[in-house]
Amino acid sequence: MKNFFERNRSRLTWIIILPVLLILTISPISDKSFYDPYLEYLGFFFLMVASIGRIWTSLFICGRKDTELVKDGPFSICRNPLYLFSFIGGVGLMFAGQNLALAGLMVPLFWGYYHFVIKGEEKRLQELFGEDYIEYSRRTPRVIPRFFLYRSPSEVTINIRTMEISIMDASCFLLMIVFIEILEQIKMH
Repeated sequence: MKNFFERNRSRLTWIIILPVLLILTISPISDKSFYDPYLEYLGFFFLMVASIGRIWTSLFICGRKDTELVKDGPFSICRNPLYLFSFIGGVGLMFAGQNLALAGLMVPLFWGYYHFVIKGEEKRLQELFGEDYIEYSRRTPRVIPRFFLYRSPSEVTINIRTMEISIMDASCFLLMIVFIEILEQIKMH
């Protein structure tokens, strides 16, 4: 059974994202210091990594979630790659918006919130998959990847409808690049 945070993850995420976007909208974007354009480019890079990473991760879980324990692809190097890539995208958005204070605030907010989501998922997965999940969680880190653990099958079956939704979700990170650029142009004129 899903806990409160799992059941309301999308709603709660938007409750957090909307004020962040508002703060980015009203805060100044400057190109006055040497590092500002590089911080923006680094943010764009992180947003692209987040988008591609979430699509890559979705290829392995779409159609398999809760029916089998997914332990390959990105799930072979960490148990929560979707959240890891979302975090990278969140930091990327703050960097692209050149708001280091908000990036610093986002780190504890994101992990404080997702701690409860992950705990609920871990409990549910242990109930679903028992000893197999316990062994998997002993071997595979929760969030910080161990790249030497990577393994992948040559084929994966996916649910196309679920994959389409995942691609749309991942595209939001790419749309943030456009959002930041439009915002920058508006603020400069």
